[in-house]
Amino acid sequence: MTPLFQDGVGTGLGVDASASRRRQRATGFDDADGFWSERDRAENAKVAPAQVMAAVPVRVDGPALDLSAVPLSLALPTDTLFSSQWHLDTASGYDINVTDVWDDYTGQGVTVSVYDQGVDSSHSDLDGNFDFANQYSTVTQATDGRPVGSGDNHGTAVAGLIGAERNGTGVVGVAYDSTLVAIYDPLSGTATDFANRLELGYAHAANFDVSNVWSAPCLQV
Repeated sequence: MTPLFQDGVGTGLGVDASASRRRQRATGFDDADGFWSERDRAENAKVAPAQVMAAVPVRVDGPALDLSAVPLSLALPTDTLFSSQWHLDTASGYDINVTDVWDDYTGQGVTVSVYDQGVDSSHSDLDGNFDFANQYSTVTQATDGRPVGSGDNHGTAVAGLIGAERNGTGVVGVAYDSTLVAIYDPLSGTATDFANRLELGYAHAANFDVSNVWSAPCLQV
């Protein structure tokens, strides 16, 4: 499968736009025009070889810059399905451009509650970011945010979009260093029952930095 995000697409210079921005910040090399400027040379002299990235545009007026060591914050994830996650970053530009944000913010120190149909805390892309002690069920009021029925699959998918780990396998979340708390609700029943459970769920979600709440439109009260 050809990756949806790769060097050589989007700029005509052998680099995509997002990678170009990351390299420019890391090295001072402005590859927007394909040439070294005096500023490029001066800025690049300040960067130690171990601090620059791999993958470099082909030089037309001199030797290519060897970017051999990749700082994690500037490199793209190696997760196996990242190249298919066009919504995160793609050369077409139809994305949330989150890879530039990762240079400064990865979700570290932020706890996100997922009020949904439970989260599979054993999933290899989620278990390292999962807060087992604070999970919650609006049905039993127990410390258990796992899915109950075979159709309870929406919450796990949402949790992955938010905070799937950057671990070299599967997908990567928007905030891959965040902590995830599951709040289980079947998202079914009468409007009155749902409203009662929603009140319990909201009260628990208020303990965390960010809350993602999903509910069926027919049950909105």
